[in-house]
Amino acid sequence: MIRSLLLQKVPGIDHGFGTREAEMPAGVVTTKQVHGIEILQIPPDPPFSKGGGFDILITDRPGIAVAVKTADCLPILMVEPRLGVVAAIHAGWRGTVARVAEKAVERLLVLGGRIENLVVAFGPNMASSCYEVEGEVAGSFEKEFPGWPLLTRKNDQKWLLDVAGVNLRQLSELGLSSTKIDRIDLCTHCRTDLFHSHRRDGAKAGRMVNFIRLT
Repeated sequence: MIRSLLLQKVPGIDHGFGTREAEMPAGVVTTKQVHGIEILQIPPDPPFSKGGGFDILITDRPGIAVAVKTADCLPILMVEPRLGVVAAIHAGWRGTVARVAEKAVERLLVLGGRIENLVVAFGPNMASSCYEVEGEVAGSFEKEFPGWPLLTRKNDQKWLLDVAGVNLRQLSELGLSSTKIDRIDLCTHCRTDLFHSHRRDGAKAGRMVNFIRLT
């Protein structure tokens, strides 16, 4: 597991970003991911039904690890330490253009959190130097985030997209200080020794488990 130096400074939580070799942590909750913005908030008393697809998992239950699985998409882990709530977010390009990170923060604030208390870590994902998109996807981002420096033109048909950068900008626009956001700058596509990559390996690609929990 890869740890965020920033999250490690927060007392009362455990977390990790998965690698090829990392094992699934005990007590972990995952769900079907659909590249959307739906939220699964773990209820105070078991059992609970996971139902349909979710890309944001939130809990205030100690010992329950909420987790998302990735293989190029961006995993985001959040904690509101004073409130005692953690969240795991799956942010691919579809979730990013739908503002999935922003939706997660909005829910934490509704629950009583404060933006200045949040501590966030971005895990390994496909770097902008590798993340190619075509015109329709590039157009979606330009429409949703006009004027944001998020795309680099590669050729007549391809652009390079900075998924982590877009999510970082979303959180900054909400008022979260950059000092409260850690970004682990490792590319899942390039680092064949460490990570699974769907873009690189296709349907045979495995998944990394990225988790956070209150201890």
